Amino acid sequence: MSGSNGPPRRFRVDAAPAVGQKTQQLYDEARQTGRGPAFAAAMRRLRRDLQTRPRECGEPLRLYKNAQLELRVAAERPAIVWFVVHQSQYEVMVLAVELMPLP
Repeated sequence: MSGSNGPPRRFRVDAAPAVGQKTQQLYDEARQTGRGPAFAAAMRRLRRDLQTRPRECGEPLRLYKNAQLELRVAAERPAIVWFVVHQSQYEVMVLAVELMPLP
């Protein structure tokens, strides 16, 4: 019998404090341009995906074999998130968050 009867295992998502501060600044900027709710909703969806399916979230950019890390980028209008996923551990590190420019 397999251990898959429970809920799927969640990935631990970490980010440096500077990434959290930058995300808050971007939210403030998005709010000033009328995109605050869209930015907040996009970040919630991206966080959920990073916790549950980071290896399928976004696009792979580079594999660092020795470190067992895959660099990926995911875009959910109007947010962009750059992150790495550990290939054998349930760990994600958010490296940067961006706000898409206005058209």
